[in-house]
Amino acid sequence: MEPTRRQRMVSAIFLVIGSVAVMVLLYRTLPENPQGRRGEYQSRVEAAPPQGKSMITTDRVVMMKGEDVTVKRTRLVYKGLSDGAICLDMFILDLDPQYPYPKQIPKAAAQEGFRLGSGLYQLVTVNQKAITLKIID
Repeated sequence: MEPTRRQRMVSAIFLVIGSVAVMVLLYRTLPENPQGRRGEYQSRVEAAPPQGKSMITTDRVVMMKGEDVTVKRTRLVYKGLSDGAICLDMFILDLDPQYPYPKQIPKAAAQEGFRLGSGLYQLVTVNQKAITLKIID
């Protein structure tokens, strides 16, 4: 039994409507410019901090073990963890830039906030290799 002319027309209309719907969906999912998603990815990669480097942002300090960071005329060097305490060397640049003042701060106290030199900080994360501090003041 062959399909009637009406059945063929209905099939053709559904085929056209279905094809148009698929094309619209594909068009909507593509970026507006061909470099759109790649450019987005590259900007995120460029904004990410380099691995293994100490750095300062507007409200955070990331220190790798043994590397120094200068914040508010105070140079800080992260020395690691010892018995649940954070070990840092603090150099007060205005007073004596060559002499380290060793500091040991318990983790619990660091999470509440602590002062180093003229800055007030709060612990964000810490491990043997790195520490992240939030700059409060």
